[in-house]
Amino acid sequence: MSKEYSDKKKKSRVCLLFFISILTVILLFYNEIRAMVLMSWWNQVQMKDSLLSDCGLDIQIPGGLVTTESDWFPFVMNYNADKNFEEYTGQPGSRLTVLYNFPAYSLKRGCSKLYDPSSPFYNSFYGAYLVRSADGHPYGFSYGTEADPKSISIIPRFDYQELVLKDFGLKNDQFLFQWTVTKKESGITYLKYDNWTVFDADLLVSGAVHKAKNGVFSYNQYGRPADYHCRDFKEARMKGKVYARYFPENDVSVFFYIVASDPDTVKKCDEKILSKSRIRKKRMTPST
Repeated sequence: MSKEYSDKKKKSRVCLLFFISILTVILLFYNEIRAMVLMSWWNQVQMKDSLLSDCGLDIQIPGGLVTTESDWFPFVMNYNADKNFEEYTGQPGSRLTVLYNFPAYSLKRGCSKLYDPSSPFYNSFYGAYLVRSADGHPYGFSYGTEADPKSISIIPRFDYQELVLKDFGLKNDQFLFQWTVTKKESGITYLKYDNWTVFDADLLVSGAVHKAKNGVFSYNQYGRPADYHCRDFKEARMKGKVYARYFPENDVSVFFYIVASDPDTVKKCDEKILSKSRIRKKRMTPST
């Protein structure tokens, strides 16, 4: 066998191994890769008319790629919930943009661990809410500085009920949401800004596990749920953390949040991901 023939054979084997490796990765992560492609496009659609696009703040929140663990989806998404929030609160002109991320996909199940009642990531999310009231008053605050847990809790309740579980088929009269603040600290410096209020809370809420249905749009991001052999929408006891601040010069309330079924998951997400977020004030072009 000539040296030239031997070298060609080695190159062919390397190319074949490379092709097999790529194919294996695609097959293993197909559902998650598909979700990444679809949600990248959907993000652009949602950003166009969102509060985030015109409030003068640029908020960047890291995704799951900043850690070495299989914990969260690779990037944070945004949803323009203005219309839904108006109807839910009965306050025309109210605006809400939701920045959110959810648990990574399980290779075994082929869907997000959001659905898995045995996972510490069951029913878990993190991100930020940007809210502007129609009446010009700071949403979630009294006198512009005193954060009000009761009015703030309306937002995660709305999020779970209207934006997540309703699409899975849960009826409003079956929805469960209990929120109890266990700790409150004011005057906190966070993300290089002063005067944040931090809440810790215990929650009991309806969970995301359910038997798969047809025509559910949200499966494009979370994947189609596997069969976990348990009751649909099995409730979850959860821990929550919220960082709240009103930005008067932008007339927008900002709430960074983590909600997870495991206290250690909240702690890790706060330290390794959410606290790495950035807020930058954009220079807005005057309208003519």
